[in-house]
Amino acid sequence: MTMEGVAGNPWAILGVPFGSSREVARAAYRRLAMSSHPDRNPGDEKAAAARLVVLNAAWAEISNAPKPVRPTSPFAAAFEDLVRESEDFEAALRPGVPERGPDAEAVVHLGFAESLSDRQHTITARAADGRVRSTTVVIPGGVADGEVVVFRGLGEPGRAGGARGDLRLKVAVEPGTGFELRGLDVHREIKLPVWDAALGCELAVPLPRGGTRHLRLPAGSAATVECRLVGEGASTGAARGDYVVLVSVQVPDAVSDPKLSKLFAAMRPGRLVAA
Repeated sequence: MTMEGVAGNPWAILGVPFGSSREVARAAYRRLAMSSHPDRNPGDEKAAAARLVVLNAAWAEISNAPKPVRPTSPFAAAFEDLVRESEDFEAALRPGVPERGPDAEAVVHLGFAESLSDRQHTITARAADGRVRSTTVVIPGGVADGEVVVFRGLGEPGRAGGARGDLRLKVAVEPGTGFELRGLDVHREIKLPVWDAALGCELAVPLPRGGTRHLRLPAGSAATVECRLVGEGASTGAARGDYVVLVSVQVPDAVSDPKLSKLFAAMRPGRLVAA
């Protein structure tokens, strides 16, 4: 196996088409890694070890990077492939030293609920020469506002056979009313009147993706109660976060309310003594 002409292109290093499934890429990686192991190449151990390092790096990049997906329309998928292949062929014919293509940049706007799950989007980016290109990608769930997601090999074609650049997608997420994203967990704080905490109550808690969930707090609840709804947070792939609701007692302002001040004074069992 030779690495010439494919540096920086992990798909080409593993000998699989760009955008192949992780299963296909993993199988190719295992086959090549086994044949390139130094123990299987007596007399050529150093070169085999160097090839193994390149293979490991290529598989790590493919397995960790967000992956472009096939559009749901077969015609759209074929058209995207045709555009990329024609651009790569045209670029390969240009004379000169192989150079990596420039990155393409685009911005996508998501609502807070949309940003919580893996979501397929067709992104339109304008190339340096003015051409407009549409690419279908999956934006991972749990993406933060302002985060830049990099899709390898979806940028501009290289020169003289050089690797394509990347697509750098900036994600703008609308703030969720009362929700805060921390990793894959979604947090919300609810203030509870002191009498509800003392007597117990039932709360209608808004859910991050819409709808409500009823939570019952028993009488005599602590000043701060954490309720964790497992799996109700953000999700990407098989990973799922939780929805964490922090219920805290809100102490009323008895100073500015004479009636409330008299009520609390009557409830006090005796004179306040500092500890």
